This record gives sequence, C-alpha cells and structure tokens, in this order.
Amino acid sequence: PCLGLTPNELGEMFRQQALGGSDIVKDDEILPDIDTCPTEARLEACLKGARAAYEETGSMTLYAVNLTGSAAEMIERAYALISEGANCLLLNVLAYGYPMLETLARDPRIGVPIVAHPALSGGFGSAPEHGIAYSVVLGTLMRAGGADAVLFPSSYGSVALPESETDAIRNALVGPLAATAATFPGPSAGIHPGLVPQIVRDYGSDVIINAGGGVHGHPQGAQAGARAFRQAIDLVLNGKAVEEAEGSPELLEALKVWG
Repeated sequence: PCLGLTPNELGEMFRQQALGGSDIVKDDEILPDIDTCPTEARLEACLKGARAAYEETGSMTLYAVNLTGSAAEMIERAYALISEGANCLLLNVLAYGYPMLETLARDPRIGVPIVAHPALSGGFGSAPEHGIAYSVVLGTLMRAGGADAVLFPSSYGSVALPESETDAIRNALVGPLAATAATFPGPSAGIHPGLVPQIVRDYGSDVIINAGGGVHGHPQGAQAGARAFRQAIDLVLNGKAVEEAEGSPELLEALKVWG
C-alpha cells in the first residue's frame, strides 16, 4: 500500500514487516518520486525501520526502493540512492526498456540487487495469437538484462496466469542460458501462507515468495502476516516433506487467524 501515505508511515509499515521476518520489502510500483512522499525521504524512513528491526531480530531486511525519473537521470538517481544507503532497487523494466535494466545491472558502481516488476507485460503477452510470449518478456529478456529477481502473476491467485505460462517463465529464468546466471522467480498476486508448500513444490527453494495482501491483510497486522509466512517457509525448509506440510498442525496454526 502506498497512495496518500507519508514516508514515516511507510517506514513504520516496513518496520512491522521486518519484525515479522520479511527478507525484502518493496515499494509499490506505482509510487514514484512525488512531493508528498519523496524517494529520498522514504528511503531514509525505511532504512531506519530496517535498522530498528535488525536490533531486535538480528536479520537485515532489504528495501527495494522504486527507481523512477526521466531516462536521462536514471543512472545518477541510482548512484545517489545507493550513496544514501539503498540496498536494493525496484525497476519497472518495460516502462524504461531492457537497455536501462542492463545498464544498471552491469554498472559496478551500483552493485545492489535489482527486482524487475512486470508492469505493462500484459500488453505484450496476453493475447493468444499475437504479441511476445511471457516467457520471453518476463523470462529470457529479463534474465539476459541482468535482473536479480522477476515478479510475475502466479498461477494461484485472482489474476492468475495459466500454469503453462508460469512454468515457461520459471524455466526461462532458471534453466540453461549460455553463461547467464539464473534469476530468482517471484510468483505474485493472491499469495498466502497456505500456498508455500505448493510454491516450493513448483519452484524449489530458490524462489522469492512475493506477498502483499497476504501480509497486510492479516487481522493482527503486517508483522503477524509476515510471521505466518516465515512459519510456513520454515516448516517446509526444515525437512518436512511438502505433502506433509500442507496438512500439518503447524501450518494450520499459522493460518487459523484467517478462518
């Protein structure tokens, strides 16, 4: 959530998610550098929240700050944000182009993870008989451009892509591709803790579980929402078979507040 919120409000939301165990918290992709919530001010507030949570948990949460602006100033903007402590960037790649992604990813002065957002991808790949396949738009080209993680609609939620499409995106991001490093897939939209065993079954453990409403919609708040995901993730990754985890009392305990 972002519209109408101040940097300090976002910083407190960040702190709550970090206390719950989130590894990365990203800006909303539609939040640019605006007078009511300047990028530098929310960076300062969220890094403050990250440090406060670190003092309690011992774990540092990355903040994927939305990099926006005119094409002429994007690189300098990235330098400035990193000099102020930015440890991760969010980029609307299709708005700025793959060359912008590649320039940012290959620049040694930047050197922080870049999370690619899928905004506009529906205009490229949603038609069944023309356009460019999602596996190319959100898979091969994002990976070749240097994205460290790519978010995309999952096959599970309300705006779901067909499983054949998400499988193709995943394969393009992590399968063999010359000497190009694999990119983290980030299935998104409609993700809740009960889906964690299914996500691990479909993607393995090298995956970013991207949840928004699944965290903030928790009736006990965002910290509890993030903690429920951590409980589900730890359950699966600590040796419990995926099939066992799906019906386990521990996972049901993590989910029961949702009814």
